[in-house]
Amino acid sequence: MSSLNSGAQAPSAPLRNQYGSESVSAPAATPDESVARHLRKRPASKADEVDSESTRKSHAVDLESPEANLGDGEDVGGVNASLLSRDEREHQEQDPLLRPELHICRMLGIFSFSFTNGTLLSTYLLATLPTEAERMDEGLKSIILGTFIGLAGVTQLSGPIAGLLSDRCTSSFGKRRPFMLAGGLVGALGLVMQYIGSAAKDWTLYGAGFLIAMLALNVIFSSMIGLVPDLVPEQQMGRANGIIAMLSVLGAVSGFAMWFAVQGNLGDMYKFYLVLLVSTLYLTALTANERPVTKSIPPLRWQDIKDCFWVSPSEHHDFFMVFVSRTLYYCGISSSSFFKFYIKDMIGVSDPNVAVGVIAVIGQICGSLAAYPVGYLSDYLNNGRKIYIYISCAIMALVNLGYIFCYSVWPVYILSGVIGAANGAYLTMDYAIAVDTLPSKDEAARFMGVWGVGAFIGTALGPAIGGPLLYFAGATDTPGQFSRLGYALLQISSAVYLTLAAYLLKYVYGAR
Repeated sequence: MSSLNSGAQAPSAPLRNQYGSESVSAPAATPDESVARHLRKRPASKADEVDSESTRKSHAVDLESPEANLGDGEDVGGVNASLLSRDEREHQEQDPLLRPELHICRMLGIFSFSFTNGTLLSTYLLATLPTEAERMDEGLKSIILGTFIGLAGVTQLSGPIAGLLSDRCTSSFGKRRPFMLAGGLVGALGLVMQYIGSAAKDWTLYGAGFLIAMLALNVIFSSMIGLVPDLVPEQQMGRANGIIAMLSVLGAVSGFAMWFAVQGNLGDMYKFYLVLLVSTLYLTALTANERPVTKSIPPLRWQDIKDCFWVSPSEHHDFFMVFVSRTLYYCGISSSSFFKFYIKDMIGVSDPNVAVGVIAVIGQICGSLAAYPVGYLSDYLNNGRKIYIYISCAIMALVNLGYIFCYSVWPVYILSGVIGAANGAYLTMDYAIAVDTLPSKDEAARFMGVWGVGAFIGTALGPAIGGPLLYFAGATDTPGQFSRLGYALLQISSAVYLTLAAYLLKYVYGAR
C-alpha cells in the first residue's frame, strides 16, 4: 500500500513469444492509459454529453490539415491525445462542438467560389442574359430571358445528385474537392462555348454552353456548401455563412465593375468569368484540407438517387419549411431580372446598361457591408436566425413596393442600397438556418443540394410567371416597351413572395 501511495509502479507481467518462452516485459499501464481505457469502455453519461462550450473549446484538437497529428502530451477531453485511436480522433474532428476555430483567412479561401458564384449569378441575370436576349429578338426579349432563367432552374436538379455522390466520396483528396474541380473543368468548357456562340450568333451553341455551365456551377456550389458542416465549428457557423454571403455580394460588385470597365463587351465578360472560376477553385483546393472518409460506404442504390430529391414535410419538417421559404424568397427577388427593362421604360435613362450597373454596385456594396456583421452579431448575441430574416424580408418587400412610385433614378439608387443591405443580411441567415436544420450531418451536401434547388426553382418560377405577366399586362403600342401597370404588378407579386417567405419560418420549430 505504501508503495502505491509513493507512486511506485506495479511489476509488469512477462510476455511470452509464440514458442511459449518469456521475452520482453510489457510496461505497466500508466494512469493516462487506464483513464483512456475506462473512457472507451464506459457508456457516455448525460453529464458527458452536456459539456459546456468553454470546456469543449479548451479540449479542441487542431486538425487543420489532413496530415496534422496530435503531439504527445496534448489532451483531448482530458485524455492524452497520443492514446486515442484513429476513429476517436476522427470523431473529435467531425463533432462541430469540438473543432478548433478557423482563421478568417482560411474561411475566405475555403468559400472563395462564392465570389465567383456571386459574379456569375448577378451579372448573368441583370446584364449578360438581358443583353443576349435583346440581340436574339428585341420584341420577344422578356420571353427569351424568362426561358433562359427557366433553363437555369432545371439544371439545379443536378445539385442533390452531386451532393449525394460527394457525401459518399472516399477519394484521398476529400469528399467535396474532387467534385468542385471536376465541375470547374466542365464549367470552363461551357463558358468557352458561350463565348464562341455569342461571337458567332450561333444561339444553339450558346444555349448548349449555357446549360453545361449552369450544370457545372450547381455541382460546384452544392459541394462547396457541404464544406460548411464538414469543417466549420458550431460557434463560427454565423460568421462562416456571413463570409459566404459577403463574398457573394463582393463578387457581384466585381462583376459589375468589370461590366463598366469593358463597357458591356460580352466577350470580355466571358473571359472574366473563366479566370474567376479557375482562380477561386484553386484557392479552395489549397485551403479546404479535408480528411478522406475511412468508414465503409454502402453501395449506391437507385432508391438512394430517387430519395436525394425528396425532403419529407413530416420527417424533415423544419428543413422542408426552410426549403419552401427559400423558394419563395427567390421568387420575390427574381423581378430584378427585368430591372434593365424597368429602368429603360419607367425611369427613362439614356443608357440603361450603365444605370443597372450603378444600381447593382450600390446594392451589392451595401449587402457586403451588412453580411458579415449580421453573422457575427447572431453568433455573439446567440439570438437565432429568424429575427434577422423577418426584418430583412419586410424591408425588401417594402422596397419592391417603393419602386412602383419612382419616376427618377435617384430614388431608385437609394432604395437599391436599402434592399441590398437587407439582402446581405438575409443571405447570411439563409445559409445559417439551413445548416441549423439539416436532418443529417452525414448527408449534408445531399440536403444542401435540395436546399439549393429552392433557389433555382424560385429564380426560374418567378420570371416564368413574371415574364408573361409583364408581357400581357404591360403591353403597349411600342414593341419591346412595357407600361407602369405591368411593372407594378411585377413588384407587388415580389412583395407577396417575400412576405410569405418570412411568414413560413414561423413554423420552423427546431431553430430560433
